[in-house]
Amino acid sequence: MWLLILILLGYLFVREGGWRMIPARHRAYGRYVLRHKWFVLLECARLDLPLWRALIHDWDKFLPDEWFAYAKTFWTEDGEAQYAPSDAFTRAWNLHQKRNKHHWQFWLITWDHGGTEALPMPDVFRREMLADWRGAGRALGKPDTLAWYTANRDKMILHDETRQWIDDQLGYKGGFVEPHPVQQIDRADLVADVSGKQG
Repeated sequence: MWLLILILLGYLFVREGGWRMIPARHRAYGRYVLRHKWFVLLECARLDLPLWRALIHDWDKFLPDEWFAYAKTFWTEDGEAQYAPSDAFTRAWNLHQKRNKHHWQFWLITWDHGGTEALPMPDVFRREMLADWRGAGRALGKPDTLAWYTANRDKMILHDETRQWIDDQLGYKGGFVEPHPVQQIDRADLVADVSGKQG
C-alpha cells in the first residue's frame, strides 16, 4: 500500500515539475545512483542473482547519513562533477562498507594485535560485488572491469578463495589484460566520467 502511495506521489511530483525544485547537486547524484542501480540490476541478472538482491543493492545510499556526504563530495551546487572528499564522506563510505556485504571491506577483521585478515565471501555476495564493479563501470562509461581490477588488485585484501573466484570470473592472467565485454571504474576518474569531460 505504502509503495503505491509513494509511486503516485512520485508521479505527481515529476508531472508537476517538482523535480526542478530539488537542488542540482541532489538531482545529479540521484541520476547517478539510479543509473548505477540499473546497470547493477542488469549485471545481477547475468550473474544469476535473485531479483530482490538487485533491488535492495545500495539501498543505504538513499539514507541521509550517506546521501548528503556523497552528493557534496561528487557534485558541486550547480550539479557539476567534482571530487572533494571530506570527513563526512569518509564516515559515509565507512558506513556503506559496513552495511553492505557485497563490499570486500565488510569481510575484513582487524585483530587486537594489529593484523588484518580477510574472511571468505559467500558466493551470493562475491557475485553481487562483481555486479557492483561492472555496474559502476558501465554507469560511469568505463566498462573495463578487468583493467580496473588489474590496476587495483594488489590494494584489495581478499581471502584466497574469493580472490581466485574473482580472478577466474574476470579472466585475470597475472597482469595481462584480455579483452572482456563488460568491466569497471577508478574513483579518481569519477569527475571526468560523470560529467563527460576529459582530463
